[in-house]
Amino acid sequence: MRKSPLWVLLLASTLWQQSVAQRVNEDWITPGPADDALMSQLTGQATVSSSVTAGSAETALFPPSLERLVTLESQQAQWQQAVDQLIARRGIYGAGLDEAYRGYGKWQLAAGNLQQATALFRQAWQVSRINTGLYSEEQLVHLNQLIEALVAQQQWEQVHELHQLSFLIASHVYAPDDLRYVLAAEFYTSWKWQAINSNITFAGYASGFELAQELSAFYEEVIDRVEHSSGTHSRRLARLVMGKARTDIGLARAVLRSRHDAHGAMPDYITETECLNAGYGQTGSSRHCRRVQLATFDQSNHTMSANHYALGRYLDQVERSIHRLVRIRQSAEELSVAEQQWIDSLITALEKESGEIVGSSRLR
Repeated sequence: MRKSPLWVLLLASTLWQQSVAQRVNEDWITPGPADDALMSQLTGQATVSSSVTAGSAETALFPPSLERLVTLESQQAQWQQAVDQLIARRGIYGAGLDEAYRGYGKWQLAAGNLQQATALFRQAWQVSRINTGLYSEEQLVHLNQLIEALVAQQQWEQVHELHQLSFLIASHVYAPDDLRYVLAAEFYTSWKWQAINSNITFAGYASGFELAQELSAFYEEVIDRVEHSSGTHSRRLARLVMGKARTDIGLARAVLRSRHDAHGAMPDYITETECLNAGYGQTGSSRHCRRVQLATFDQSNHTMSANHYALGRYLDQVERSIHRLVRIRQSAEELSVAEQQWIDSLITALEKESGEIVGSSRLR
């Protein structure tokens, strides 16, 4: 079966999506203070496991498998001793203890002890949260490590909740004109798109269709906030717009398929985001967004089916995304020639994909 040109173009963003979490961990957080001697010891322990298999069989005191076990047990004991010493010196919420827990957790994760790693990352997060406040930048790195450990265990409900919490914290810490706000949005939307494609559902969502609706509405809110900020992140904004268009195309195709699917009945409402300027005191106005539910039927007028109405709404959203990309293409001076060509190709692909959906809807 021939692949749609839109999805071919979107494959170019795969490596970018996979590296978002790594960039977030590297760029967002500055480690907290810690006792130099103890933290030096902890840092040293984090790399010991790489030398477990060093040496030849002739010089090993134990068989390789037993030698590795002995070494790992020794390292674990040293880690635990170092953490205990830090607690004895500074207390259970002492400065640097969150980093110690995180380092120990990373060692456990590398050793394949997922549950122990999860518990340590959770302790690191709680200590950081208590020491730095409910909405603080410092806890984001611990949340990301906790998410990594839970993903390895396929604990999808917890993963989803922590992704939501991570973006909530980031949205309190960073303004929409801050690149880190945009990175946080990319991190969250990348996870949600992955969940939809993997048929992962969560409590509160009856289907993947509802999850995709929520993702589309989330994209709209973030894009609107970034557009009305003073930041100049055209490249990142284009990626967010691309993500929303991709989601709306998927929703439109799902609506189209539901016409001949006995299990594909349309919901009574579809969710969209509405953003307006809201005045506040003498300081001017701010951007306020809210989720609205639109009925897919009209009790007094049945001339338009629920499918046609929903399909029209999603294609309208795709058209808005095309117009946004055109504006970015025309106004962003910092875009390279290659980036301009990429946006041009994306616009063309979206127009073609949207046209194919319209054509298919008239034939059915």
